[in-house]
Amino acid sequence: MTALAANRERTKRNLAGLKDGEVTGVDSDEFYEGGLVSWSAAAATLVPSSDTTLERCVGVCTERVTTAASNALKVKYEYGHEEWFEHTGLVTSQEGDDVYVSDDSVVTDYAGSTNKIRVGSFREIETIKGTAGAWVMLDGRSEANVGGGRMIAANGTPVQQWNHAGEAVISARGTDGVSVAGTIYYGGWVPEFDQTVTNVNVLSGSTYATDKIIAGIYSVDGTLLKSSALAGILAAGADAYDVLALTATLKVYSGVEYLVAIQLEGTTAQVQRATTGFRVGTGRAGSQTGAFGTMAAITTVASTFTTALAPLFFVD
Repeated sequence: MTALAANRERTKRNLAGLKDGEVTGVDSDEFYEGGLVSWSAAAATLVPSSDTTLERCVGVCTERVTTAASNALKVKYEYGHEEWFEHTGLVTSQEGDDVYVSDDSVVTDYAGSTNKIRVGSFREIETIKGTAGAWVMLDGRSEANVGGGRMIAANGTPVQQWNHAGEAVISARGTDGVSVAGTIYYGGWVPEFDQTVTNVNVLSGSTYATDKIIAGIYSVDGTLLKSSALAGILAAGADAYDVLALTATLKVYSGVEYLVAIQLEGTTAQVQRATTGFRVGTGRAGSQTGAFGTMAAITTVASTFTTALAPLFFVD
C-alpha cells in the first residue's frame, strides 16, 4: 500500500457520536479528504498519518488542504464514528482489538505496526467493491486531552490509582524482581493524556538494599528521550517509591507509546515488575544487557510481553 495521492471517498456508519476538530497543518504538505491525520509532537502540528514515532492519530481529514511554507491553514478532521479502511494483516479473530496506522489510508494490526500509532478499535472485516477492508471505530482516545489522576503503569494503558489507602503492602501489586547489574528493563507505556513528566516514580519490592537506580523514558523505537541522573540514586526502601527526577522535563502525548526503563547497579535490590495478570491491554516488556550509568539505545525492542520484566511506576 502507498499513501494517498488523491481524495478518498469513505464509507461511514454509526454517526450518532461523530465529532470534529481543526488544527493547523504542517508546512508544505498535502492533506487529502479521507486520509488519516495525526498530531506530530516533533512538528507540533497535524501531519498526514504515517507509522512514525511520536505521532498520534486524531481522525480522518474531511476537506483537502494544500499547505505552504509558514502555513497557517487549518486541517479539518472528524472522529467518534465507524469508518471503513483498507487493511493489512487483520483477521476476524482480532475483532475488538486496537488497530494502528500503516499509512494515511491503511490500518494494520499490532504485529504489523512499528510505532503503534493507534487509530481505533477494529469492528469487523467487510469486502466493499471487491476490496477487503476493516470497519474501525474512531473513538477519539488519541484526540482527547483529559487531565487528572496519579498513574501506576504496567504496559499498555496505565491503571489509575488515586491512592493506596488501606493497603498494607503496596508492592503486592506485581512481583518482586531482582536485576542483573547494568541490565535495562523496560515496558511499554501509553499516556492517557498529554503531560509534562518531571519524575519517574518506581515501585520497590519487598526487599531492598543500597543499590543505586536510574530511570529513563524512550521512544518506542528504542531512542532515549530523557533519563534521571546517570550516577543513580539510592533506593528508598522496601514497599516505597523511588522518586527519580529526570535531568530535564519531558512532554509526552496521549495515544503515543513510550518505553519506561530502569537500570540498577547491583543484584540485591528488588523492583516490582508487571506480571501477565496485572498488565493492562496489549503491552510489551523486555530487557537489554548494559553497563550501569549508561542508558544506551535499545537496539531490538521487544514486540511482545514477558512477565516480570517491566517496572511498575507512575509519573508526575
